Amino acid sequence: MLKQLPLLLLIIFSSCLAQEKIKGSRNVKTEQYDLNSFHSIEASGEFKIEILKGSRASIEIKADDNLHDLIQTNVRDGVLYIKPFKQFVREKSQDLKITFSDTLKKIILAGKVEFIALQDLHLQDFELVTRENCKAYI
Repeated sequence: MLKQLPLLLLIIFSSCLAQEKIKGSRNVKTEQYDLNSFHSIEASGEFKIEILKGSRASIEIKADDNLHDLIQTNVRDGVLYIKPFKQFVREKSQDLKITFSDTLKKIILAGKVEFIALQDLHLQDFELVTRENCKAYI
C-alpha cells in the first residue's frame, strides 16, 4: 500500500492542475458595451484594466476574438463584476477600459489584475482592496 501512495498523490495532484484552459487565437478584437450604473468594482483573473470618468457607464474589451464571450462582466446591486469563465493561456491581449459615470466607493482586485486610472479620479470615502499579485496605479 505504501508503494502506491506516491502514485496516488501524483494522480490527484495532476488532476488538480488539469483544469480546462482556453488558448487565445491571437486575433485581437475590440468591442464596447454600455453598462448599468455602478459604484463598486470587483475584478479577478489576469486583466489590464484602465478606468476613467465619463458621462455614461461602459466597458471596452480588447482581447483575442475567441475570448470575448469568456470574459464575464455584469452589474448586480451597483457592483460591476469582472472575471473569466475559464483560464486563458497564450492570449495576445486582455485589456479592459471602464468608464464610470457615478462616484466609486470600492474596488476589489484579485488574481493578476493591473488596474490603472487614466485621469485623477477625485474620490471621497473610497476603499481599494488588492489580493494576490494585483497592481493598482491610481
